[in-house]
Amino acid sequence: PELKEKQPFAEEAKQYTKEHCHKREIYVVTEGEDHYGRLLGWVYVAKNGGGGGYVCVNEGLIEQGLAYAYIPNKDEQPHNWDKLIELQTQARSAKRGLWKSFH
Repeated sequence: PELKEKQPFAEEAKQYTKEHCHKREIYVVTEGEDHYGRLLGWVYVAKNGGGGGYVCVNEGLIEQGLAYAYIPNKDEQPHNWDKLIELQTQARSAKRGLWKSFH
């Protein structure tokens, strides 16, 4: 959700991102730009507890219903598209975040 446009759950998505990225090792993989010239990418943070590995913040946002699965170019799906759709479906079924009033 867009903060500038005050879209629903934009502030919640911002807070989720801050909570998961604050004072943690962050790894970003960029994948070009959208049609507005904004940088696109995947944000990974070190797992809690220092057990090694990373978790994808993008996936977490979708899982919590704070973002939609998005394809900037319909000819190229992200590497984890199936997982994103599965997480979005689960969020919708559980009526989390953006899906709270979805019928």
